[in-house]
Amino acid sequence: MFFKKLFEQKKKYEKNVSVLTKEIKKLRKELKDIKEHQQSVVIEHVNIEKLMIDKYETNNHLGQLGIKELKGKLYIGATYGEGYSSLIKNEEERSIEEDKTRSKVQEKPKEGPKINIR
Repeated sequence: MFFKKLFEQKKKYEKNVSVLTKEIKKLRKELKDIKEHQQSVVIEHVNIEKLMIDKYETNNHLGQLGIKELKGKLYIGATYGEGYSSLIKNEEERSIEEDKTRSKVQEKPKEGPKINIR
């Protein structure tokens, strides 16, 4: 009698295990089908209406640059396009010409001062 009950329980457990393994196989197959048919999402256009930045840091390492000479003008305020750009070009051309004339003047041999003693 005892062995008969054990044998019946064993059959029930084996049946339950076989049902569970079939169910697991079925679920795995469904999961595989879902993954195969799943399409990726492609976003073509994003419209950002409001952008909030908590912290913005800029690092200027101008001291590390080897600047020998700095020329030009700094316009603080409104600059109105091309009218000023022609002025800037003219000033740059003038400064280049001045540099050339300075270098020519410096190239002339300098003689000491003339002194007449009587």
